[in-house]
Amino acid sequence: MSRDVNIAIISGVVDNTPNVVTTRNNKRICLFNIRNIEKYRLADGRPAQHVNFLTVEALGRNVDKCLQEFHVGERVQIHGYLRVDDVNGVEKVRIRALHLEKE
Repeated sequence: MSRDVNIAIISGVVDNTPNVVTTRNNKRICLFNIRNIEKYRLADGRPAQHVNFLTVEALGRNVDKCLQEFHVGERVQIHGYLRVDDVNGVEKVRIRALHLEKE
């Protein structure tokens, strides 16, 4: 019997300063956005691009790593679970980080 697998590896540029929030259970979560650019060619051969923005959610030991090591404009790679939430009819995509590193 097979299981579903939800592991994503995303690389991009830190788009805002990481911010820490504390839950009601006193757990810290570091939130920041990354952007990456998807480049492709149109049917007529002209180059085009699409910019993706993703919210990264880091917990546990990754909170301090985000605060100390990640700054706006730096390239990073995130390994984690992809999450899609419906917020008032709008899909919000985020990634819950398991591993973070600078590129």
